[in-house]
Amino acid sequence: MDQSRRINIVKALCIILMVIGHCEPPEGVRGFIYLFHMPAFFFLSGYLLKEKWLDQPAAFIKKRLCTLYAPFVFWELIFLLLNGLFFRLHLLDTQLTGHEMLSQAFQFITFRGHQPLLNGYWFLKTLFFCSVICLFLLKFVRRGRLWLVAALVAAAGCCQLLPIETTMISRLLLACAFYITGVLAARHQVEVRLPYALATLAMVAVISIFWHQSIFAEGWEVVPYFFVSLLGTGGIFGIATALDRLKGIAGLLDHIGRATLTILTFHFLSFKLVSLLKITMWHLPIESLAEFPVVHVHNGYFWLIYSLIGVIVPLLVYCLYERCGHPLGNRSLIKLF
Repeated sequence: MDQSRRINIVKALCIILMVIGHCEPPEGVRGFIYLFHMPAFFFLSGYLLKEKWLDQPAAFIKKRLCTLYAPFVFWELIFLLLNGLFFRLHLLDTQLTGHEMLSQAFQFITFRGHQPLLNGYWFLKTLFFCSVICLFLLKFVRRGRLWLVAALVAAAGCCQLLPIETTMISRLLLACAFYITGVLAARHQVEVRLPYALATLAMVAVISIFWHQSIFAEGWEVVPYFFVSLLGTGGIFGIATALDRLKGIAGLLDHIGRATLTILTFHFLSFKLVSLLKITMWHLPIESLAEFPVVHVHNGYFWLIYSLIGVIVPLLVYCLYERCGHPLGNRSLIKLF
């Protein structure tokens, strides 16, 4: 088994689920996806953590700055510079003034905020702080790491008791819990066979019928969300192992997995192609193109087309970038892990 390809397949499945979740699928599909797709990314990042980084924290932080902070700032500033063009093309409904652009540029450089067409970039910020925090937690807590996970989950649930807005803090603590769980799974070489993977995903599907939640869970819901998300994450790993044996599909998913950041960056922009098609078919006003994330009317099965285009177009961008030999000279601008 090719471990690198299997990991890329996990990433591919997660990013595909993310794209589907963003294009207004039926509530049942969306509820199922949101129960575990983002926790799976944090789990995977911890799963990939190398032991050597615990003794090289400065080098690890530098690496994270290159792979998370640099692409965040780069693409946020590029999209910011294109704001006027996006507005004239009706891709956005707000044109920023010069002062507003300078203010937003400062926010992005200081790793704050994000633009509508890069709405998924909250993940880069959260993963950066999550990975750095977890590195030091793991460095100083060598034993009893399961208790560390339990403490993080409990802390995330208790955040709601504080007299301040704690949604972001709760999400970060929960992300840390998934990250460290991924580290533990890798250390103990936990494997999920296909029958168990299908069973766990079926359980998540049933739960999603009665309970809708996401990584923004707060209060008492944090604890069940953590365990349900682990079921879904284990299912994804098991499915990836099975798909790795299917050469054609595995090859395609391997490419998609390597294009994770590119898909995260361009999928909302790619949705506009499908929205333009809907506007043409139903003679909608061109201003409808600015609706986010998709044109809401006549959606029907269009979420399937949005999903397809949201993956294929960024994948083509990634392949073109690779074929041109990284013209920007920085592979981290298109590659997340």
